[in-house]
Amino acid sequence: MKEKQIYVCSNCGYESPKWFGKCPICNEWNTAFEKKSDYNNLKSSSVTFKSVEQIKIDEFRRLKTNISEFDRLVGGGIVPGSVLLIGGDPGVGKSTLMLEIAENLSRFGEVFYITGEESEEQILLRALRIGVKKNSSLKVTSTSDLEGVLAALNSEKPVAIIVDSIQSMRLSNVGLPGSVVQLRDCTEALVRYAKSTGIPIFIVGHITKEGQIAGPKLLEHLVDVVLYFEGEIQTGYRILRSIKNRFGPSNEIAIFEMRNDGLKEVKNPSEIFIERNNLSSGSCITSALEGTRNIFLEIQSLVSKTFFPSPRRLSKGIDIGRIVFISAVLSRRLNIPLESFDIYVNVVGGLNVKDPSIDLGIAVAVYSAFADIKIDSDCIYIGEIGLDGRIRKVNNIEKRLMEAHKMGFKKVVMPYDKDAKKIKNLELIQYSSLSDVLKELT
Repeated sequence: MKEKQIYVCSNCGYESPKWFGKCPICNEWNTAFEKKSDYNNLKSSSVTFKSVEQIKIDEFRRLKTNISEFDRLVGGGIVPGSVLLIGGDPGVGKSTLMLEIAENLSRFGEVFYITGEESEEQILLRALRIGVKKNSSLKVTSTSDLEGVLAALNSEKPVAIIVDSIQSMRLSNVGLPGSVVQLRDCTEALVRYAKSTGIPIFIVGHITKEGQIAGPKLLEHLVDVVLYFEGEIQTGYRILRSIKNRFGPSNEIAIFEMRNDGLKEVKNPSEIFIERNNLSSGSCITSALEGTRNIFLEIQSLVSKTFFPSPRRLSKGIDIGRIVFISAVLSRRLNIPLESFDIYVNVVGGLNVKDPSIDLGIAVAVYSAFADIKIDSDCIYIGEIGLDGRIRKVNNIEKRLMEAHKMGFKKVVMPYDKDAKKIKNLELIQYSSLSDVLKELT
Protein backbone atom coordinates (compact mmCIF):
# COMPACT_ATOMS: atom_id res chain seq x y z
CA MET A 1 0.00 0.00 0.00
CA LYS A 2 1.23 3.46 -0.84
CA GLU A 3 2.39 5.34 2.23
CA LYS A 4 0.10 8.23 3.03
CA GLN A 5 1.17 11.68 4.18
CA ILE A 6 -0.76 14.14 6.28
CA TYR A 7 -0.16 17.78 7.07
CA VAL A 8 -0.32 19.01 10.67
CA CYS A 9 -0.56 22.59 11.97
CA SER A 10 2.35 23.23 14.33
CA ASN A 11 0.31 25.83 16.20
CA CYS A 12 -2.95 24.03 17.05
CA GLY A 13 -2.46 20.41 15.85
CA TYR A 14 -5.06 20.49 13.04
CA GLU A 15 -4.56 17.60 10.59
CA SER A 16 -5.38 17.59 6.88
CA PRO A 17 -4.69 15.15 4.01
CA LYS A 18 -3.73 18.13 1.81
CA TRP A 19 -1.30 20.97 2.26
CA PHE A 20 -2.76 24.25 3.47
CA GLY A 21 -1.32 27.75 3.60
CA LYS A 22 -3.67 29.08 6.28
CA CYS A 23 -4.90 26.87 9.09
CA PRO A 24 -8.73 26.81 9.11
CA ILE A 25 -8.79 26.37 12.90
CA CYS A 26 -6.32 28.92 14.31
CA ASN A 27 -6.02 31.08 11.14
CA GLU A 28 -2.22 31.06 11.26
CA TRP A 29 -0.20 31.11 8.03
CA ASN A 30 2.62 28.74 7.00
CA THR A 31 2.25 26.40 9.99
CA ALA A 32 1.69 23.17 8.02
CA PHE A 33 4.37 20.51 8.10
CA GLU A 34 4.41 17.04 6.58
CA LYS A 35 4.01 13.96 8.74
CA LYS A 36 3.56 10.25 8.06
CA SER A 37 0.11 8.93 8.82
CA ASP A 38 -0.11 6.55 11.76
CA TYR A 39 -2.88 4.59 10.04
CA ASN A 40 -0.33 2.86 7.83
CA ASN A 41 1.25 1.25 10.87
CA LEU A 42 -1.88 -0.67 11.85
CA LYS A 43 -1.26 -4.43 11.95
CA SER A 44 -3.17 -7.49 13.06
CA SER A 45 -3.96 -7.09 16.71
CA SER A 46 -2.05 -9.12 19.29
CA VAL A 47 -3.96 -7.64 22.22
CA THR A 48 -5.22 -10.05 24.85
CA PHE A 49 -7.87 -9.40 27.49
CA LYS A 50 -7.81 -10.53 31.11
CA SER A 51 -10.67 -11.14 33.44
CA VAL A 52 -10.79 -9.12 36.61
CA GLU A 53 -9.93 -12.25 38.61
CA GLN A 54 -6.69 -12.69 36.65
CA ILE A 55 -5.38 -9.24 37.54
CA LYS A 56 -3.12 -9.40 40.61
CA ILE A 57 -2.00 -6.48 42.74
CA ASP A 58 -0.32 -8.43 45.54
CA GLU A 59 2.98 -6.62 44.97
CA PHE A 60 1.40 -3.21 44.43
CA ARG A 61 2.75 -0.50 46.71
CA ARG A 62 2.97 3.27 46.60
CA LEU A 63 6.30 5.06 46.74
CA LYS A 64 6.61 7.35 49.73
CA THR A 65 8.48 10.61 49.19
CA ASN A 66 8.81 11.29 52.94
CA ILE A 67 7.13 14.65 52.26
CA SER A 68 3.93 13.95 54.15
CA GLU A 69 2.00 16.85 52.59
CA PHE A 70 2.85 15.69 49.07
CA ASP A 71 2.11 12.03 49.83
CA ARG A 72 -1.29 12.96 51.27
CA LEU A 73 -2.01 15.17 48.26
CA VAL A 74 -1.51 12.37 45.72
CA GLY A 75 -3.51 9.85 47.76
CA GLY A 76 -0.93 8.21 50.03
CA GLY A 77 2.13 7.99 47.79
CA ILE A 78 3.16 7.68 44.15
CA VAL A 79 1.54 4.88 42.18
CA PRO A 80 4.02 2.85 40.05
CA GLY A 81 3.68 3.65 36.35
CA SER A 82 1.79 6.89 36.96
CA VAL A 83 2.48 10.18 35.17
CA LEU A 84 2.25 13.38 37.22
CA LEU A 85 2.06 16.83 35.63
CA ILE A 86 3.18 19.78 37.79
CA GLY A 87 2.47 23.33 36.61
CA GLY A 88 3.02 26.76 38.08
CA ASP A 89 4.25 30.29 37.48
CA PRO A 90 7.98 30.88 36.87
CA GLY A 91 9.92 30.96 40.13
CA VAL A 92 7.15 29.46 42.25
CA GLY A 93 9.28 26.43 43.22
CA LYS A 94 8.50 23.61 40.76
CA SER A 95 12.13 22.62 40.18
CA THR A 96 12.93 22.92 43.88
CA LEU A 97 10.09 20.55 44.76
CA MET A 98 11.19 18.10 42.06
CA LEU A 99 14.75 18.03 43.41
CA GLU A 100 13.53 17.39 46.95
CA ILE A 101 11.28 14.57 45.75
CA ALA A 102 14.17 13.14 43.68
CA GLU A 103 16.45 13.23 46.73
CA ASN A 104 13.91 11.39 48.88
CA LEU A 105 13.13 8.78 46.23
CA SER A 106 16.82 8.11 45.58
CA ARG A 107 16.96 6.02 48.75
CA PHE A 108 15.02 3.33 46.81
CA GLY A 109 17.32 3.43 43.79
CA GLU A 110 18.42 5.65 40.95
CA VAL A 111 16.33 8.70 40.01
CA PHE A 112 16.87 10.33 36.61
CA TYR A 113 16.43 14.10 36.31
CA ILE A 114 16.16 15.31 32.69
CA THR A 115 16.29 19.06 32.16
CA GLY A 116 16.05 20.90 28.85
CA GLU A 117 16.22 24.40 30.30
CA GLU A 118 19.18 24.39 32.68
CA SER A 119 22.71 23.08 32.60
CA GLU A 120 23.91 20.29 34.86
CA GLU A 121 25.97 22.81 36.83
CA GLN A 122 22.87 24.93 37.52
CA ILE A 123 21.01 21.87 38.81
CA LEU A 124 23.97 21.10 41.09
CA LEU A 125 23.95 24.63 42.53
CA ARG A 126 20.25 24.36 43.42
CA ALA A 127 20.75 20.86 44.81
CA LEU A 128 23.54 22.03 47.10
CA ARG A 129 21.45 24.98 48.27
CA ILE A 130 18.57 22.76 49.39
CA GLY A 131 20.85 20.15 50.95
CA VAL A 132 20.89 17.32 48.39
CA LYS A 133 23.74 14.92 49.16
CA LYS A 134 26.38 14.42 46.49
CA ASN A 135 26.52 10.67 47.10
CA SER A 136 22.79 10.21 46.42
CA SER A 137 21.52 8.03 43.57
CA LEU A 138 20.33 11.08 41.65
CA LYS A 139 21.51 11.29 38.03
CA VAL A 140 21.14 14.45 35.95
CA THR A 141 21.37 15.18 32.24
CA SER A 142 20.80 18.35 30.26
CA THR A 143 19.19 17.60 26.90
CA SER A 144 16.03 18.21 24.91
CA ASP A 145 16.31 15.03 22.80
CA LEU A 146 13.50 12.86 24.15
CA GLU A 147 14.19 10.01 21.74
CA GLY A 148 17.78 9.81 22.95
CA VAL A 149 16.61 9.87 26.57
CA LEU A 150 14.15 7.01 26.06
CA ALA A 151 16.78 4.99 24.21
CA ALA A 152 19.28 5.48 27.05
CA LEU A 153 16.66 4.47 29.62
CA ASN A 154 16.17 1.06 27.98
CA SER A 155 19.32 -0.19 29.71
CA GLU A 156 18.46 1.42 33.05
CA LYS A 157 15.99 0.62 35.82
CA PRO A 158 15.33 3.90 37.62
CA VAL A 159 12.89 4.32 40.49
CA ALA A 160 11.47 7.52 39.00
CA ILE A 161 12.04 9.95 36.12
CA ILE A 162 11.66 13.74 36.21
CA VAL A 163 11.28 15.80 33.02
CA ASP A 164 11.79 19.55 33.46
CA SER A 165 10.09 20.80 31.38
CA ILE A 166 7.87 19.17 28.77
CA GLN A 167 7.93 22.37 26.67
CA SER A 168 11.69 21.94 26.13
CA MET A 169 11.49 18.31 24.95
CA ARG A 170 11.35 17.37 21.26
CA LEU A 171 10.88 14.38 18.99
CA SER A 172 12.33 14.34 15.48
CA ASN A 173 10.09 15.32 12.53
CA VAL A 174 7.22 16.53 14.73
CA GLY A 175 7.63 20.30 14.47
CA LEU A 176 9.26 22.91 16.63
CA PRO A 177 9.91 22.35 20.37
CA GLY A 178 7.07 23.75 22.46
CA SER A 179 4.49 23.45 19.68
CA VAL A 180 1.16 21.79 20.32
CA VAL A 181 2.09 18.72 18.29
CA GLN A 182 5.43 18.34 20.08
CA LEU A 183 3.79 18.63 23.50
CA ARG A 184 1.17 16.03 22.67
CA ASP A 185 3.54 13.52 21.08
CA CYS A 186 6.24 13.91 23.75
CA THR A 187 3.69 13.41 26.52
CA GLU A 188 2.22 10.37 24.76
CA ALA A 189 5.72 8.85 24.46
CA LEU A 190 6.37 9.39 28.17
CA VAL A 191 2.97 7.94 29.12
CA ARG A 192 3.60 4.81 27.01
CA TYR A 193 7.01 4.37 28.62
CA ALA A 194 5.63 4.76 32.15
CA LYS A 195 2.78 2.29 31.59
CA SER A 196 4.99 -0.32 29.95
CA THR A 197 7.77 -0.20 32.55
CA GLY A 198 5.87 0.71 35.73
CA ILE A 199 8.23 3.63 36.38
CA PRO A 200 6.54 6.85 37.62
CA ILE A 201 7.33 10.00 35.65
CA PHE A 202 7.07 13.61 36.83
CA ILE A 203 6.49 16.20 34.10
CA VAL A 204 6.97 19.91 34.76
CA GLY A 205 4.78 22.20 32.64
CA HIS A 206 4.80 25.92 31.96
CA ILE A 207 1.86 28.19 32.74
CA THR A 208 0.24 30.56 30.25
CA LYS A 209 -0.89 34.12 31.01
CA GLU A 210 -4.40 32.74 31.63
CA GLY A 211 -3.05 30.47 34.39
CA GLN A 212 -3.41 27.22 32.43
CA ILE A 213 -0.72 24.67 31.62
CA ALA A 214 0.69 25.64 28.21
CA GLY A 215 -0.41 23.33 25.43
CA PRO A 216 -3.67 21.58 24.57
CA LYS A 217 -6.11 20.48 27.25
CA LEU A 218 -5.37 16.99 25.93
CA LEU A 219 -2.09 17.19 27.85
CA GLU A 220 -3.99 17.05 31.14
CA HIS A 221 -6.19 14.20 29.88
CA LEU A 222 -3.16 12.06 29.03
CA VAL A 223 -1.56 12.12 32.49
CA ASP A 224 -2.81 10.55 35.72
CA VAL A 225 -2.28 13.43 38.15
CA VAL A 226 -2.35 17.20 37.52
CA LEU A 227 -0.92 19.49 40.22
CA TYR A 228 -0.82 23.29 40.21
CA PHE A 229 1.58 25.43 42.24
CA GLU A 230 -0.12 28.60 43.50
CA GLY A 231 0.98 31.52 45.64
CA GLU A 232 2.48 34.96 45.35
CA ILE A 233 6.17 34.91 44.47
CA GLN A 234 6.79 37.76 46.93
CA THR A 235 5.32 35.79 49.84
CA GLY A 236 6.92 32.76 51.43
CA TYR A 237 3.99 30.36 51.16
CA ARG A 238 3.23 28.04 48.27
CA ILE A 239 0.03 26.05 47.70
CA LEU A 240 0.13 22.83 45.69
CA ARG A 241 -3.36 21.93 44.47
CA SER A 242 -4.46 18.66 42.84
CA ILE A 243 -6.77 19.35 39.89
CA LYS A 244 -6.94 15.75 38.72
CA ASN A 245 -6.03 12.52 40.49
CA ARG A 246 -6.90 9.05 39.24
CA PHE A 247 -5.60 7.44 42.43
CA GLY A 248 -7.00 9.68 45.14
CA PRO A 249 -9.21 12.68 45.94
CA SER A 250 -8.94 15.73 43.69
CA ASN A 251 -8.98 19.40 44.71
CA GLU A 252 -6.77 18.64 47.70
CA ILE A 253 -4.11 21.13 48.70
CA ALA A 254 -0.69 20.94 50.31
CA ILE A 255 0.94 24.05 51.75
CA PHE A 256 4.68 24.72 51.83
CA GLU A 257 6.88 27.57 52.97
CA MET A 258 9.70 28.63 50.65
CA ARG A 259 12.96 29.13 52.53
CA ASN A 260 16.59 29.53 51.52
CA ASP A 261 17.17 25.81 52.01
CA GLY A 262 14.08 24.70 50.04
CA LEU A 263 10.40 24.03 50.62
CA LYS A 264 9.21 23.16 54.12
CA GLU A 265 5.84 21.61 54.93
CA VAL A 266 3.18 23.57 56.81
CA LYS A 267 1.42 21.09 59.09
CA ASN A 268 -1.32 23.42 60.38
CA PRO A 269 -2.21 25.94 57.63
CA SER A 270 -4.88 27.67 59.71
CA GLU A 271 -2.13 29.19 61.84
CA ILE A 272 -0.69 31.10 58.88
CA PHE A 273 -4.02 32.32 57.52
CA ILE A 274 -5.47 33.86 60.70
CA GLU A 275 -4.23 36.23 63.40
CA ARG A 276 -6.91 36.06 66.06
CA ASN A 277 -5.48 38.67 68.38
CA ASN A 278 -5.23 41.41 65.78
CA LEU A 279 -8.68 41.50 64.16
CA SER A 280 -9.88 45.00 63.28
CA SER A 281 -13.11 46.25 61.72
CA GLY A 282 -13.62 44.67 58.33
CA SER A 283 -11.94 41.39 59.34
CA CYS A 284 -13.76 38.12 59.94
CA ILE A 285 -12.77 34.47 60.39
CA THR A 286 -14.50 31.80 58.34
CA SER A 287 -14.02 28.16 57.36
CA ALA A 288 -13.36 26.64 53.93
CA LEU A 289 -12.97 23.04 52.79
CA GLU A 290 -10.15 22.33 50.36
CA GLY A 291 -10.62 18.73 49.35
CA THR A 292 -10.80 16.84 52.65
CA ARG A 293 -8.97 19.51 54.65
CA ASN A 294 -10.71 22.21 56.65
CA ILE A 295 -8.88 25.56 56.79
CA PHE A 296 -9.76 28.65 58.80
CA LEU A 297 -9.29 31.90 56.90
CA GLU A 298 -9.29 35.57 57.68
CA ILE A 299 -11.42 37.62 55.29
CA GLN A 300 -10.51 41.29 55.12
CA SER A 301 -12.77 43.96 53.64
CA LEU A 302 -12.50 47.68 53.04
CA VAL A 303 -15.51 49.85 52.15
CA SER A 304 -14.63 53.29 50.86
CA LYS A 305 -16.74 56.16 49.55
CA THR A 306 -16.45 56.50 45.78
CA PHE A 307 -16.49 59.68 43.71
CA PHE A 308 -17.23 57.90 40.44
CA PRO A 309 -20.60 56.89 38.94
CA SER A 310 -19.75 53.16 39.04
CA PRO A 311 -18.35 51.85 42.34
CA ARG A 312 -15.57 49.30 42.12
CA ARG A 313 -15.64 45.72 43.36
CA LEU A 314 -12.15 44.25 43.72
CA SER A 315 -11.09 40.98 45.31
CA LYS A 316 -8.01 38.85 45.87
CA GLY A 317 -8.35 35.13 46.55
CA ILE A 318 -12.13 35.17 45.86
CA ASP A 319 -13.98 35.20 42.56
CA ILE A 320 -15.08 38.78 41.86
CA GLY A 321 -18.52 37.43 40.94
CA ARG A 322 -19.05 36.35 44.56
CA ILE A 323 -18.30 39.87 45.78
CA VAL A 324 -20.75 41.42 43.31
CA PHE A 325 -23.35 38.81 44.27
CA ILE A 326 -23.03 39.36 48.04
CA SER A 327 -22.91 43.15 47.77
CA ALA A 328 -26.12 43.04 45.70
CA VAL A 329 -27.84 40.95 48.39
CA LEU A 330 -26.71 43.37 51.10
CA SER A 331 -28.00 46.34 49.11
CA ARG A 332 -31.33 44.89 47.96
CA ARG A 333 -32.37 42.62 50.82
CA LEU A 334 -30.92 44.52 53.79
CA ASN A 335 -31.13 48.08 52.41
CA ILE A 336 -27.44 48.79 53.06
CA PRO A 337 -26.44 51.66 50.74
CA LEU A 338 -23.38 50.10 49.12
CA GLU A 339 -24.17 51.57 45.67
CA SER A 340 -21.97 54.60 46.38
CA PHE A 341 -19.06 52.70 47.98
CA ASP A 342 -16.06 50.85 46.60
CA ILE A 343 -15.65 47.36 48.12
CA TYR A 344 -12.32 45.56 48.43
CA VAL A 345 -12.10 41.99 49.76
CA ASN A 346 -8.95 39.98 50.45
CA VAL A 347 -8.13 36.46 51.70
CA VAL A 348 -5.10 36.68 53.99
CA GLY A 349 -2.26 34.35 52.99
CA GLY A 350 -2.80 34.25 49.22
CA LEU A 351 -5.15 31.24 49.09
CA ASN A 352 -7.71 31.11 46.26
CA VAL A 353 -11.03 29.92 47.73
CA LYS A 354 -14.07 28.63 45.87
CA ASP A 355 -15.99 27.06 48.76
CA PRO A 356 -19.44 28.80 48.96
CA SER A 357 -19.47 28.35 52.75
CA ILE A 358 -17.34 31.51 53.08
CA ASP A 359 -20.26 33.68 51.83
CA LEU A 360 -21.39 34.54 55.36
CA GLY A 361 -17.85 35.49 56.35
CA ILE A 362 -17.56 37.80 53.33
CA ALA A 363 -20.91 39.47 54.09
CA VAL A 364 -19.99 39.99 57.76
CA ALA A 365 -16.58 41.40 56.83
CA VAL A 366 -18.13 43.86 54.34
CA TYR A 367 -20.78 44.98 56.86
CA SER A 368 -18.14 45.26 59.59
CA ALA A 369 -16.07 47.56 57.39
CA PHE A 370 -19.13 49.60 56.40
CA ALA A 371 -20.37 50.08 59.98
CA ASP A 372 -16.85 50.16 61.52
CA ILE A 373 -17.68 47.30 63.91
CA LYS A 374 -15.02 44.99 65.32
CA ILE A 375 -15.80 41.26 65.11
CA ASP A 376 -15.15 38.84 67.96
CA SER A 377 -11.92 36.96 67.21
CA ASP A 378 -13.23 33.85 69.00
CA CYS A 379 -16.20 33.56 66.61
CA ILE A 380 -16.36 31.82 63.21
CA TYR A 381 -18.94 32.58 60.52
CA ILE A 382 -19.96 29.70 58.24
CA GLY A 383 -22.78 29.63 55.70
CA GLU A 384 -23.80 29.98 52.08
CA ILE A 385 -25.97 32.97 51.14
CA GLY A 386 -28.83 32.75 48.66
CA LEU A 387 -30.31 35.52 46.51
CA ASP A 388 -33.21 35.72 48.95
CA GLY A 389 -30.86 36.67 51.79
CA ARG A 390 -31.26 33.38 53.61
CA ILE A 391 -28.35 31.35 54.98
CA ARG A 392 -28.11 27.82 53.64
CA LYS A 393 -26.50 24.67 55.01
CA VAL A 394 -22.94 23.71 54.18
CA ASN A 395 -21.41 20.27 53.83
CA ASN A 396 -19.27 18.52 56.44
CA ILE A 397 -20.44 20.80 59.24
CA GLU A 398 -19.39 18.30 61.93
CA LYS A 399 -15.82 18.28 60.67
CA ARG A 400 -15.73 22.07 60.69
CA LEU A 401 -17.07 22.21 64.23
CA MET A 402 -14.54 19.69 65.51
CA GLU A 403 -11.68 21.65 63.94
CA ALA A 404 -13.04 24.88 65.44
CA HIS A 405 -13.06 23.26 68.89
CA LYS A 406 -9.47 22.07 68.46
CA MET A 407 -8.36 25.56 67.44
CA GLY A 408 -9.87 27.01 70.61
CA PHE A 409 -12.76 29.00 69.12
CA LYS A 410 -15.71 29.72 71.43
CA LYS A 411 -18.58 30.49 69.02
CA VAL A 412 -19.74 29.41 65.57
CA VAL A 413 -22.40 31.40 63.69
CA MET A 414 -24.04 29.05 61.19
CA PRO A 415 -27.36 28.25 59.47
CA TYR A 416 -29.97 26.10 61.16
CA ASP A 417 -28.93 22.47 61.03
CA LYS A 418 -30.75 19.91 63.12
CA ASP A 419 -28.03 17.35 62.48
CA ALA A 420 -25.27 19.52 63.95
CA LYS A 421 -24.05 18.00 67.21
CA LYS A 422 -23.23 20.23 70.12
CA ILE A 423 -19.64 20.25 71.29
CA LYS A 424 -18.52 21.11 74.79
CA ASN A 425 -17.20 24.67 75.21
CA LEU A 426 -18.31 25.57 71.67
CA GLU A 427 -21.46 27.68 71.36
CA LEU A 428 -23.50 27.14 68.19
CA ILE A 429 -25.45 30.26 67.14
CA GLN A 430 -27.86 29.34 64.36
CA TYR A 431 -29.72 31.79 62.12
CA SER A 432 -31.95 31.43 59.09
CA SER A 433 -31.31 34.79 57.40
CA LEU A 434 -28.44 37.20 56.88
CA SER A 435 -30.41 40.09 58.36
CA ASP A 436 -30.63 38.31 61.72
CA VAL A 437 -26.85 37.84 61.79
CA LEU A 438 -26.12 41.50 61.06
CA LYS A 439 -28.70 42.70 63.64
CA GLU A 440 -26.76 40.88 66.35
CA LEU A 441 -23.58 42.66 65.31
CA THR A 442 -25.13 46.05 65.95
